[in-house]
Amino acid sequence: MKKITSRIKYYSFIIFPLLVFVTFFLLYNNKIISIDEAKMETIVSISASMVGVLITVITIFLAIPSKDPERFARLKNSLHYDIYMRNVIAGIILFLVTVLLWFFNAPLYFPVSTFLSGISNSVIVTYYTFTLIKQL
Repeated sequence: MKKITSRIKYYSFIIFPLLVFVTFFLLYNNKIISIDEAKMETIVSISASMVGVLITVITIFLAIPSKDPERFARLKNSLHYDIYMRNVIAGIILFLVTVLLWFFNAPLYFPVSTFLSGISNSVIVTYYTFTLIKQL
């Protein structure tokens, strides 16, 4: 069971956004959720802001001086560092895709689903930010 949990954490940058994407797809196709076109500009604005936030988070995390350089080197070599970086990069990509899909007038389903998937990565990044900073 522990091995499964560690694999889910390691591939969380793909698993959770896909889970959100599929859930949203099912809810949207069954007419349980509808998309208001007037709210798209707000979603795109939030997406652009989240790109900036995630870039800032990764910059601050990389700039935090560690009390013990050996400890930071160990952290960099651990899987937690990889999980963190992959989720930040996946979040940035998903939010940028949201903006691009809106810019090129894709059907509303696609930018909303990539936005929600990016939010799932942001939640994971927030968790790992606090967890990893405690370890430093």
